[in-house]
Amino acid sequence: MLFDQAIVEALKAKLDIITPTSFQSQALPIILEERDLVAKASHGYGKTVSLCLAALFKAYEIRLSTSLRKS
Repeated sequence: MLFDQAIVEALKAKLDIITPTSFQSQALPIILEERDLVAKASHGYGKTVSLCLAALFKAYEIRLSTSLRKS
């Protein structure tokens, strides 16, 4: 899965996130495929970041596809 380089750099600089947690590695593909996900994990496993990243990625995809259609 490829994220916009600006998102990757912000994750590194602002949140010190370099590699995804096990939870994120498993959850992100499911969320990005727009499938239902029920998960339970302890505090600090990256549940919120997974949802936020998926939302950012989808917003980026929409923005990209909209700008391509305008060209």
